[in-house]
Formats: sequence, C-alpha cells, structure tokens
Amino acid sequence: MNIPNILTLLRIILIPVLVGIVYLPYTWTGWAAAGIFSFAAITDWIDGYLARKLDQQTPFGAFLDPVADKLMVAVALVLLHNQYNSAWFTIAVAIIICREILISALREWMAELIFNFYNDARQLKGRTEELINIAAEQEDIKVTSGWGSDHKGTWFPDNYT
Repeated sequence: MNIPNILTLLRIILIPVLVGIVYLPYTWTGWAAAGIFSFAAITDWIDGYLARKLDQQTPFGAFLDPVADKLMVAVALVLLHNQYNSAWFTIAVAIIICREILISALREWMAELIFNFYNDARQLKGRTEELINIAAEQEDIKVTSGWGSDHKGTWFPDNYT
C-alpha cells in the first residue's frame, strides 16, 4: 500500500466523520464539515501529484480515486440538501449527482472502447504477422524444394516436363 492509495482511503474514511460532525449539536459543525471537505479536496490533489511524481500509480488507485471523489461529493450534497431543503436545491443536487454518475459511466465506456480497439489492433497485427510468416515459409519451401514458376504464372516443379 503506497502513500497515494493511503490518502485515497483516508478520504473514504473521512466520509462518516463528515456525517457525524454535521449532526453534532454545536454551532461550529458547519465550519468543521467545510474543513473536512477542504482537507479531502487537498488530499485528492496531493495523492494524484504523489502518484505521478513518485511513479506509484496503481490500478487500485486509478479505480479508487474517482470513487472516493464521487462518494465524498455525493455525501456532501446530500448533507447540504438536508440542511437547505428546497425544491431548487433538490434539483441542483439531483443534477450534480446524476452528472457524476454519467461522467463515471462515460469514462468506463470509453475505457472499454479503447481497450477493445487496442486488443483488435493487436489481434490484427498478430494475424498479419502470421500470414506474412506463412507466406515467407511457403516461399522458402518453394525455393528450397526446386519449385518455381513457369511462364504462365502457375507453379510447377522446375524439372516438370
């Protein structure tokens, strides 16, 4: 487990802390919740920077980082909606959460398209190389076995009479 992944997991662990702070019966909880959300945003930037700078990018981190972001944003929006319950705020929260889900789905879909395109290209390259190798082997067999071409372009043994 590297530092960027630990920071990402910390953001997920901060979600229940954020919820708990919001529901405490004190006047400072709004500032504390804003501080926790800001800290999570800063750690999001730091874990990405460290992953690239220290060359510690992992598939687990690539998967978990956007998930942690979406979870934190969705929970924060739901908590805000609970505080400021109005139709306009509900519409805004719904639009933002739907956008987050839609962007994640589009990224997943595009990643699959790129993966399939890459695999199709690799398979085509492999098949092309295989055909070239077969053709080269056939030509080698014809040359070493005494086969050649007559004047009409058909293949016959050189000693064919």
